Amino acid sequence: MEFIAFGTFGAILVVGMLWGAPLIVLLLLGLVVFLAYGIWRGFSFRELLKLSLKGMGLAKNVAIVMLMIGSLSALWRSCGTIAFIVSASLNFVSLEFFLPAVFMLNLLMSVLTGTSFGTIATMGIISMSLGSALGADSAYTAGAVLSGAYFGDRCSPISTSAILVAEVTETKLYKNIVIMCKTGLAAFVVSLALYFVLSFYSSEGVYQKMVEHQAELTSVQNLFSAHFTMNGVLLLPALSIIVMSVFRVNVKVTMMVSIGIAGILCAVLQGMGFVEILKITFFGFECNNKTIGSMLNGGGMFSMIKLSAVVCIALCYAGIFRGTHMLVKISTTLSQLAQRTTPFTSVLVTAIITNMFACNQTLSISLTSELCGDFVKGKDTPSANKYKLAQFIENSCITIAPLIPWSIACIIPLEMLQVDFKPVLFAFFLYLLPLTQLIADGLQNLKKII
Repeated sequence: MEFIAFGTFGAILVVGMLWGAPLIVLLLLGLVVFLAYGIWRGFSFRELLKLSLKGMGLAKNVAIVMLMIGSLSALWRSCGTIAFIVSASLNFVSLEFFLPAVFMLNLLMSVLTGTSFGTIATMGIISMSLGSALGADSAYTAGAVLSGAYFGDRCSPISTSAILVAEVTETKLYKNIVIMCKTGLAAFVVSLALYFVLSFYSSEGVYQKMVEHQAELTSVQNLFSAHFTMNGVLLLPALSIIVMSVFRVNVKVTMMVSIGIAGILCAVLQGMGFVEILKITFFGFECNNKTIGSMLNGGGMFSMIKLSAVVCIALCYAGIFRGTHMLVKISTTLSQLAQRTTPFTSVLVTAIITNMFACNQTLSISLTSELCGDFVKGKDTPSANKYKLAQFIENSCITIAPLIPWSIACIIPLEMLQVDFKPVLFAFFLYLLPLTQLIADGLQNLKKII
């Protein structure tokens, strides 16, 4: 019966996505399916409601942080921090090493902002514009953008995905980030090397376009300078995030400080009034200039409400799964796979399946945590096991989602960049990360056998 329930849920998601139904509606229908399963198992509706609310309890901290991220993003846009970072970064774009530069610039933006969509909507669009001016292949450029944009989803202190993983695995965010940096190093180095090779291979004739390139740079920088008062002080909101993260200050406190600094800069440098700043905090930044607006508009608390609702529903599922023992048979099958191969192999297979069904990272993280928690082993202590699980989830669920053509993690970025599915083939980091983790896990397992 468990497989029938999941099959029905999968059919709802696939058919609903093809028809263009809102994801939240599909998830609510899925919740009805799992509630019906619980009732079939003999649980009362009241018991199932309690289980759902218990699961949703984990969402409280995540939802609060999400709302803060919405405010942070809006104020960074409005005070000129993102414009300044983008404008300054463009000075370092090397013509013959364009793709590595695109990868690094989007990577840095994603770590600073903690949002892949926000990175793609700003630095990603700028990168595509520069690539067009250079005559670079749009698939190569967009692939480098995707690689960099999703880097921060797993190792930024203000990434909602990273925060959610820490919550569901009951681990500490900053310790996870250190682990993510270590385990992602090989994939990062190989990806960067591949972009150097690809850039060198495709750079023929690029010097003939130097004038156009410089004109494009100047145009973007002049546009930002005309709208914002550009000053090095605008780096303070971003620097505060970096410094306080190094000292492992509480995430909420870190973001509140950055929000406060950005708000002050809005008033002092950009001449905004208190009411205008408050409006931006809730509803997001909106610029009258269409060109700037296409790059910077967005953010705000309200922009995160829908995502917060998705997280709440996903964690309702987790409560039902745990309370009804719905995942026992499936987990047993995966455990047998782990015994025959490696624990990460099972997590990776689970991540692929859950991402295909869930169409978003949030539900995939929740489901994978529930399914794989019992057989992922660390250094013989419960705490080590939890961190190993967090590592495996972040090295699979986070980067697998953008590889699924019908996932919102793939569809929305490709739409923003105005490209087809081809760039995913050149998003090297997205599949090198799980591949390098798979190799490392296999070698570790081989050592134990020897």
